[in-house]
Amino acid sequence: MSVDPTAKPVVQDLSLAHVSEVWQEKVLPGISAKARARFQAAKVKDVPNGRVQLELPNATHKERCEQLKGDIEKALSSHLGGDVSVELLSVDESQSAKVDAPETRIEEVVDPSEFEGGIDTGPTSVERVLEAFPGAVASEEESQR
Repeated sequence: MSVDPTAKPVVQDLSLAHVSEVWQEKVLPGISAKARARFQAAKVKDVPNGRVQLELPNATHKERCEQLKGDIEKALSSHLGGDVSVELLSVDESQSAKVDAPETRIEEVVDPSEFEGGIDTGPTSVERVLEAFPGAVASEEESQR
């Protein structure tokens, strides 16, 4: 197995602030118009172990950007002085990764026998209708409901 003498070392110590600055000020203005149009909405999310994570608005946008990922890796590598790999993420993926396990709620057990029996429940529907229409009379059938 031979080593490529033109290969640059993999950049390990990248800071998010530095990569974000290089991305905005050097990489985006220097790439092709097609790549710039696709990656304009990308934001540098993180830079773990020499890998630049770019966050895109949605999965469809991410798929379209995958086609030009190699161009972005070359541009970033040339500006950062070593080989850099790029990982594309969609906002949907980033947010789902942040979601913790659903909160477990303790259900309160209510015993109906603990309620007081003399609670006034208010006027019945028949009483409310009679109140709304003064002089109206309810039939025997209606008042028993």
